[in-house]
Amino acid sequence: MDDNHYPISQELFKDISTVLAKELAKAFSQVDWSQVAPPIVFPQVDFGGLDQHLRAKIILLAKGGWYPDNKMSLGLIRNTAKNIENGDYQDADSKMIAFFKDGYQSIKSRILADLSDRSYVLASAFHAHELGEYTLSVPVFLIQADGVCFDVADVQLYSKRNNRPRVADIINGRATGLFTAALLSSLATGIPLTANPDERNDPNYPRGALNRHQVVHGESTDYGTIANSFKTISLLNYVCKLREVLSRSNAA
Repeated sequence: MDDNHYPISQELFKDISTVLAKELAKAFSQVDWSQVAPPIVFPQVDFGGLDQHLRAKIILLAKGGWYPDNKMSLGLIRNTAKNIENGDYQDADSKMIAFFKDGYQSIKSRILADLSDRSYVLASAFHAHELGEYTLSVPVFLIQADGVCFDVADVQLYSKRNNRPRVADIINGRATGLFTAALLSSLATGIPLTANPDERNDPNYPRGALNRHQVVHGESTDYGTIANSFKTISLLNYVCKLREVLSRSNAA
């Protein structure tokens, strides 16, 4: 597991460690020790499908317009994803808004420090968010997330090729760790944020979802909500994590 490439929080690490401990105990319990002779071969242990489980939950988060922070616990990710899967978008928004409100100052400070060349623009967007001027903050955060992605990956965040996000090839090619790839999986998947007109007309498309094209091109005028502003902050924060992963990959 090369997930030192993605800084996992204590909460998430504890959850992962619990699964690994159970898998380890299970593996050792199946060893016939009467037949074991030196050297003892360490039993093969998998992740109990945790990386795939995490990937599925993170893709569900993105369906609701949210992107994980590395300090989120698996419990919060699971519960929010379950809300979205059941169509309880309001409950999902409430959970995520509470999380990002609580961590707002540290997330803001980290983004401004990491993206110092964009800090003037981003500081204005954060100020608009703090004033409740969400019609101003949302488009700026969406645009700047695109710019950050282009800087580090040389592809636009919202662009597609053959109906597949172009950034997917970058992530799949360079985020090799199980959990790194899982944590970044929503950017490599078709999501409402990047949905085209045909996808937005699909009966399964979540009504009222935040869509970058509709906001930036003026098709939507009702996007100025606290939930959408925090969603775009979560996206920008998430793209900063992508930037960190790819920067380390470039240096390797």
